[in-house]
Amino acid sequence: MLDLPVDAFPGAAPVPLRIAISTERIPVERAYQLLVLTGEHQPAAPPPAPPPPPPPPPTERPAARPVAPVLFSHARPEEDDRRP
Repeated sequence: MLDLPVDAFPGAAPVPLRIAISTERIPVERAYQLLVLTGEHQPAAPPPAPPPPPPPPPTERPAARPVAPVLFSHARPEEDDRRP
């Protein structure tokens, strides 16, 4: 691409782009535009996204506490006598 002829000045003979840039016959901005227009220059790709964090390790469930038996203190003693 840098060896392609470029019309640096109207009426002047075309010169390779490399020479036109190094001798400052064309501004760097114009050289960049030419590179982009011809497809020779691709803007820098954005950096890849970081990989997702690994899933957290499985946590152990805390040991189950024993369940205490339930006692109902509101039962009436006379109801207990009526059972067959």
